[in-house]
Amino acid sequence: MKSIVVKYPVILSKSEEEINKYFDIMASHGIKKDAAMNYLLQVPKLLSEPLETKIKETIFVFELYHKMTEKDVFEIFRAFPYLFCLQTRKIQLFLGQFKKYRFTHKQIKNVCMNSGGLLGCKVGNFKGLFDVLL
Repeated sequence: MKSIVVKYPVILSKSEEEINKYFDIMASHGIKKDAAMNYLLQVPKLLSEPLETKIKETIFVFELYHKMTEKDVFEIFRAFPYLFCLQTRKIQLFLGQFKKYRFTHKQIKNVCMNSGGLLGCKVGNFKGLFDVLL
């Protein structure tokens, strides 16, 4: 926890209740405390997000655009923990591009999980990439 405070001093403003709530939310989605702590070390901003709302919105958008399940979304989260910190609109734009280029579920998961944070970049970069490739 000390390294998180140094890396992300805003954590000092969080109450014990808020920190425990984070771990409870993660546990409710099948993520063990060790893994949840690892995600928190990678993305301390998870404590500052309205996590329950972000999770619901993200799952809804993935299901709406591509009929992907909660399990699929959490597979992506495990590889890209910043997922629940992204704006829903940005996720929608990327999912729209995945739909435009007719990505399968496997391809979407592969791109999101193995791209080193593609969902965190600008949508224009994604469009430009496919304009060059196609």
